[in-house]
Amino acid sequence: MLTREQVLHEQRDLARLCADRPLPTVELFEWNAFYGHAAVLKAAAGLPADRPLHLTLPHGVTFLGRPNAAEAGAPIATAYSYQREYDEALSRDGTRAVIRSAAPLCYVRDIVGAPPASREGVLYFPSHSTRFSTADAEYDRIAEMLLGLPSHLGPVRVCCYYMDILRGHHQPFLDRGIPVYSAGHQYDPLFLVRLWQLLRMHRHVYSNARSTHLAYAMYTGCSFTFLSAGNVQHHTEPGYEDWVITIPQQFQSMLESLYADGVTRDDATARATAIDLIGASRKLSTVQLRACLLAAERRARTDGVG
Repeated sequence: MLTREQVLHEQRDLARLCADRPLPTVELFEWNAFYGHAAVLKAAAGLPADRPLHLTLPHGVTFLGRPNAAEAGAPIATAYSYQREYDEALSRDGTRAVIRSAAPLCYVRDIVGAPPASREGVLYFPSHSTRFSTADAEYDRIAEMLLGLPSHLGPVRVCCYYMDILRGHHQPFLDRGIPVYSAGHQYDPLFLVRLWQLLRMHRHVYSNARSTHLAYAMYTGCSFTFLSAGNVQHHTEPGYEDWVITIPQQFQSMLESLYADGVTRDDATARATAIDLIGASRKLSTVQLRACLLAAERRARTDGVG
């Protein structure tokens, strides 16, 4: 697994780190390989990397309270879940066994180690693009805003999604001398490990989006500050409109209230709410995780599905 020094060395060549690539994978449900989710779980459970998981993994924190279309349509007998709403949706469906555990990022700690006691600075996450949607934000305005943050917060760096690196959205930050980092390509099996190392270097996370990175930041011990900076529009390619996720208003209102614009949250209430999104309290031991993954494999052989 990557050390902090190796991760920092990789940041010197963002073009190489974020270059587009194919997805060679042994996974039965290829989405399991996204962001290194399957790789982390297998490493944490002591299973070989070339052994496929016989289950579906959530793509990330779901604000829909149910599996997405790809997860729901996979012919696999076991589903992995780390949110109560997701549990409930699977239970209502009743066609799959459910492994209730924590998000794969929670297991990176077992592989890499806990965050160090000494951390400094701000890591800023801009609202990001995807493979089928482009985030159009006021990047120059965001960069100027970051330059104006109080000096006591320490050095400021930006963490860009690989698609935004490929589209040049990081350039306004570099032009102003703000270092830009990335966790790499979504098909990179070391994505989560790299993200963990970047988060554990910093004390504060700022962002103009409330999404999965909010929960990851607070789980790793960072404070979180939502800081709007102009409009963000997402332009979706034709044919992919059904993949756009609209957060239910009730959930959106809760996030906006708890993580209000310009308010730094580093308290127990905000942290507990954030890490509940990734099921941190449900994290299994190495023995338990391995047993669950092997049980899913046996179930697949018995049922002849996944």
